[in-house]
Amino acid sequence: MRAVVDALESIPLMRDDHQRRVVLDLLPVRIRSGISGSTLPRGHLVAIVRGCEQHPAGRHALVEALRIVLGDDSADFRHFDGVVRAHW
Repeated sequence: MRAVVDALESIPLMRDDHQRRVVLDLLPVRIRSGISGSTLPRGHLVAIVRGCEQHPAGRHALVEALRIVLGDDSADFRHFDGVVRAHW
C-alpha cells in the first residue's frame, strides 16, 4: 500500500484538496462514500487507497479516475499506473 500512496502523493494535483476531491467525485458512489476525509493530504490518500482496496472494482475505478483527470499521455498517470500494476 505504501508504494501506491507514495505514487499518488507524487502527483501534484493529488496534494491539493480541491483537485483530489475532483478525482474522488469520479469514483462510484459505493466506493466514494466509504472514504473518510483527513486534514492531512497523505492521510486522505491513505484513506482513498484503503477505501478502494475494500471493493473488487476499486483499483480499476481509481486508475480510471486518474486517467480521466490526467490523461493517458501524462507521465504522472503512466507512473501511477505502473506502480499500481506492480504493487496492487
